[in-house]
Amino acid sequence: MMMHHALSVTDIVNEIFDWFADGTFSVAFPSDLSGETGRRATLASSARVCKVFHEAAIRVLWSRMLDGIYPVLHLFPLFRQDPRSNEYLLEDVQENEWDRVLHYTVHVRSLFTSHHPSNPGYKKINPASYSVIRPFSERQPIFPNLYSISWDMELSEPEAILYLLSPSAEMITIRCDETTSQNPDAKTRDEWALALAKLTKVFCERNRNLTDLAFHLEDLSPSSVVSSLQPLNALIEFKIRSSQSVDLAHIHTLLSMPMLENLWLPSLAGVFNPALQDPSDGSGILSELVLERYDPSAEIFICHTLKTLAAGTYRYNNDFLFRQTCAAWAHAFPNLQELSVELTAEILQDVEPRAALAPMIAPLFGLRALTRLTVHYSTYLPINVQDADVAAIAAALPDLTLLSLLEVSLGGDFPSCTVGLRGLLAVARACPNLDTLVLRRIVFKSEDVADLPEGSLDHGLRALGVQFGVTEEALRVIVDRLFPRLEQKPEIDTTEQV
Repeated sequence: MMMHHALSVTDIVNEIFDWFADGTFSVAFPSDLSGETGRRATLASSARVCKVFHEAAIRVLWSRMLDGIYPVLHLFPLFRQDPRSNEYLLEDVQENEWDRVLHYTVHVRSLFTSHHPSNPGYKKINPASYSVIRPFSERQPIFPNLYSISWDMELSEPEAILYLLSPSAEMITIRCDETTSQNPDAKTRDEWALALAKLTKVFCERNRNLTDLAFHLEDLSPSSVVSSLQPLNALIEFKIRSSQSVDLAHIHTLLSMPMLENLWLPSLAGVFNPALQDPSDGSGILSELVLERYDPSAEIFICHTLKTLAAGTYRYNNDFLFRQTCAAWAHAFPNLQELSVELTAEILQDVEPRAALAPMIAPLFGLRALTRLTVHYSTYLPINVQDADVAAIAAALPDLTLLSLLEVSLGGDFPSCTVGLRGLLAVARACPNLDTLVLRRIVFKSEDVADLPEGSLDHGLRALGVQFGVTEEALRVIVDRLFPRLEQKPEIDTTEQV
């Protein structure tokens, strides 16, 4: 049987194989083909059919379905498994073998490696294997067109990634080996610091077009990374995950990068020296700051371009200190459009009497551009949200599109939030653009219905998230009189008697 002439057209075959690699085909395909392993096997078989199929299938296999570094090293004849250790070791590489491997790796655009045994494609590779390819990779990168790499870094061979990395790479993610980066002793910590500092410096010198750079450090200090950074004019996003804080003394290089938009850090510590960073010079465009944790004793840097602040878990001490923090945020980020924070404490606090939330966050009321506000707080904190709080917030921030004041319960704690129809009415009148409102509980009182205006306010609220207090009567009043356009409605609460 002759092959259909359409399959001799390269563009058509490329389109078919790209579509097949995505896995977006009909459920009529057998299950062994719909999985990634089945698709990879089918593409490998297709590469053996004819020349047209070969080039298209090889391109897709290596550019979009490469499963770690093992398939690459497996192309070398002297890549063998040691029966004693079960590790795979590359013993030697010849010039002609390198050229053969490049025929395939030229297609690789993305490389993801995981050295964790739970990974389905896990193969234990002896770190010495990477040193064998070093002389060849220094002359010509093994992945000449590499765009992104996510690498599990082992302390036994910290520079292995440098023998695989191409100057073309624009996205780099480093994940430190958990076995040596969790609770490290002093000697191991120092070894990691030296290795990370060297890698960071090489990345900055070699990959000048980096747009995304991320480090997962476990319990290692971020200082060795941040202090080793050099200006990267194309960097858009920088991330560090760690149980340790970033010293503000080392952050000026990051803030001076002209294209940096998104900054993800574990937490901040130390003192910020504004003399080293002029916030009004217009040199940066940082728009998003995401923190895992926020220490109220730490200072904050100044950035007039910041639009989003995700402050993470905030260690709450008292209402006065939190108000001071809010004032610091309002001063440091005057053009903020979105703010989120979760208030918690290390120990159970005396929750009576409870302080009103609105006076604590009042310094934020001067942020006229603020449109999305999220303040979550634990039930065991001495904080309360009442009608007066949501009314004050709505009046001060009329352009809000999202307001989430969620009381997070630990165990069976009953929520203290007492927002009722009066608070909902204040929000409906003051915030015409509000799209989403989230509260832990509402308290519905039949006598408050008389205070509602006649007819419906016809507010455009689309989503109302409430866990407790919504009876059938309450929901009917809320929809008929306040928010008739609700698409996401709260469920009826059958546990609370009103």
